[in-house]
Amino acid sequence: MDRITIITAGPVGLSIGLALKRANLQNTEILGTSGYSGLLTKGSKMEAFDRTSRNLKSALEGAQLVILDAPAGETRELMEAIGPILEKGCVITDTGTNKVEVLEWAKEYYSDDINFVAGRPLPKVPMSEIEDASVDVFEGTNYCIIPSAKATPEAVKTVTGLVEILGAQPLFIDALEHDSYSSAAVLLPRILSSALAGSVSSGSSWREIARVAGAEFRTVSHFAREDPEHSAASFVANAEPVRHWINQAITELIKYRDLLDQEDGDLKKELERAREERIKWEVDAIVPDVGPEIPTIGQSFGSMFFGRRLSGKVKKINDAAKRYDNNDPT
Repeated sequence: MDRITIITAGPVGLSIGLALKRANLQNTEILGTSGYSGLLTKGSKMEAFDRTSRNLKSALEGAQLVILDAPAGETRELMEAIGPILEKGCVITDTGTNKVEVLEWAKEYYSDDINFVAGRPLPKVPMSEIEDASVDVFEGTNYCIIPSAKATPEAVKTVTGLVEILGAQPLFIDALEHDSYSSAAVLLPRILSSALAGSVSSGSSWREIARVAGAEFRTVSHFAREDPEHSAASFVANAEPVRHWINQAITELIKYRDLLDQEDGDLKKELERAREERIKWEVDAIVPDVGPEIPTIGQSFGSMFFGRRLSGKVKKINDAAKRYDNNDPT
């Protein structure tokens, strides 16, 4: 029997388990492992796994595919720890926000017979609490795939098939591009969330403000609830692009501040522009400037990744991934 091992610390890993269980892969065991007390119990109750194990070495034994869903502050240590015990030929992918860093760690800690293909799911709903886990959270979303230099075409096929089984669209992207774009769309909102909570709570009137704070404050300050250690690790790892996008946000805020002293119509136009772009994003109406279309191969995933061979499509995928690695999407 084939084995997929999910090393999880939260709702993303549990959601992947739920989606794989729904797929009913033949002769394939979905095994969950975690260092967090109670998480595996909750995962089992949600039926996200066929079986769970608290023993990391045992959980990785015989695993052909390993999915690493770990907080930013724990990823490096965990990658180093599992390097010596991964099966030869194993395919391993992650779900974290820092791709340049994680590819360097994979190069450092994994032998040539381990296939690392970096990944990044992009759910459009908050995934902070265990209760946020959902079988269909990846449906219709993009899922970034960044193969390492040593990853084989078969490994790329495996991760691409996994993404499509989750209901997501594979998005091949360069690691540097990913980290810059992710800093804008993922990390900046978290910083702004904390900045909001910090700014309104730092004054002497916070007690009174707290009494009138409602849905708006709850929604925008949501990410300020996340673990400060893990958030800080992500921010520091992407310090340069994060600094750039903070400056962009400051410029935008200053523009809004100055518009308060001008005609109401000017502020309204700016709000309309922002509203239009937000709606376009929500309905997937923003047309990206990307390279060649990546062919789908999810149907070949079959029973684990030993189903039908689609060698022609695999070659196209590998060639496209190499072009992105070389910053040449043409």
